[in-house]
Amino acid sequence: MVSANFADPVAPETAIYHGAIPGMLRVLDPHSTFFDQQEFRKHIEAVHGHHSGVGIELAYQNCQFIVVGSHTNSPSQRAGIRSGDLIVAINGKPADTMKLSEVRDVLTSPEGTTTQISIERDDHKLNFNLKAAVISRKSVLGVTWIRPRIAYLAILVFNESTPLELEENLKKCQQEGMEGLILDLRDNPGGTMRSAVAVGDQFLHLGETILSQEGRVFSATFTAAHGDGGREYPVVILVNHNTASAAEAVAGALQDHDRAWVLGDNTYGKGLVQTVNVLPAGTALALVKSRYYTPSGRLLQRRHYNFILGHYERTDAPGLVAWMTDSGRPVYAGAGIGPDEKYVSEFDRFQSLLTKRFACMKFTNYYLSLHPIVVDEGWQPGEAVVKEFYDYLKQHRFTFTDAEFVEHNEWVRQRLRQAMLQTVFGLEETQSLLVKTDVMVQRAVNEMPKAQALLEFAGRTQQHVRLTCANCGATRQ
Repeated sequence: MVSANFADPVAPETAIYHGAIPGMLRVLDPHSTFFDQQEFRKHIEAVHGHHSGVGIELAYQNCQFIVVGSHTNSPSQRAGIRSGDLIVAINGKPADTMKLSEVRDVLTSPEGTTTQISIERDDHKLNFNLKAAVISRKSVLGVTWIRPRIAYLAILVFNESTPLELEENLKKCQQEGMEGLILDLRDNPGGTMRSAVAVGDQFLHLGETILSQEGRVFSATFTAAHGDGGREYPVVILVNHNTASAAEAVAGALQDHDRAWVLGDNTYGKGLVQTVNVLPAGTALALVKSRYYTPSGRLLQRRHYNFILGHYERTDAPGLVAWMTDSGRPVYAGAGIGPDEKYVSEFDRFQSLLTKRFACMKFTNYYLSLHPIVVDEGWQPGEAVVKEFYDYLKQHRFTFTDAEFVEHNEWVRQRLRQAMLQTVFGLEETQSLLVKTDVMVQRAVNEMPKAQALLEFAGRTQQHVRLTCANCGATRQ
């Protein structure tokens, strides 16, 4: 009836794929998702640890698309697109007339697709013709030694390659005498639950529960099938509000077994497991079929409104109902993973002002246009650069006092360094270069004795499991 009678012609694929089906799923839960052909292709690429496109990460603000950075060795980085560039047109179409989803679809087009991107940089317009390529990104950021024998690893996402990447990095750490590990799960959106189980397996004792799934059709409990092989060292896990799904499952498992000390903010609270069902015409449905629970029994899903039942789904009220870790420490459900130690870095007015207006990124472009300098990995902004940044802010009508600028001098220097390195080296390499000056990482170093005390208090190093072989009857510890 709609196709035949609506005032304008209707594309059935648009009405169904982007209207009827998503609308139906939204009344069920916030996470079940329908993939059209292009979206399903991107999902498969993400699971395998790579995607195609030009390699640009964007921010959307005031109907403008601003380049946050380019992925290392991507087409956009090789072409010279910089952090702070303003995208004004894509393939000749004004960017301010495009939706965010439309822009992202163009920038992540199939390999070999040519896209023309017009950008504005310091009142100059530049055009780039970028050919999309396959961009392989490691899911585990390589080892960084923060202090002697204290290693840092970051898991950026959970995909098929994550367990092997982590195993290889842990072997390197252990060969070099690691005595403490900082495992960074901040901003990790999750990924495949199979990968999360395999990662948890590498830190827990053989046979320990990693997570449980419960649903109307499918329920299961996953335990450590290989175990950590007796490798015991203190672990501090970093989390924030953007730590979600599979990343929460790993943090929750290690916290419940007293295997790690969790530092940061309450995590996102996505405790639903989606199963991808392949449908005709190259489409798919990621349907929530079960909820997952940590070893202590915590459901991590935050409340959401169920339109069919007409009420918020019941979850445990944060701070009211406690579960216990192996050693008897209370942990809570209903609002993601609650950290053992709360640490949230909040911006004040001056920091928020500069961040929201991308001041450091835009200044970096301005500075490089005037000073064609060579930037190496150790580049630091000197007094002259900071003074020029001060003048730039005043010229562009940023409202602040001299006292605020002086108070935040060190923060400004670190942000200018980050913006410069992202412009020159790309997002991933810059993240590795900035780890040692990350305030939260430094806090994690100070928390390491608490992680060690947790191991000793829980008595994990004295626990043994006796296993009997079903075939020959032999036993081993």
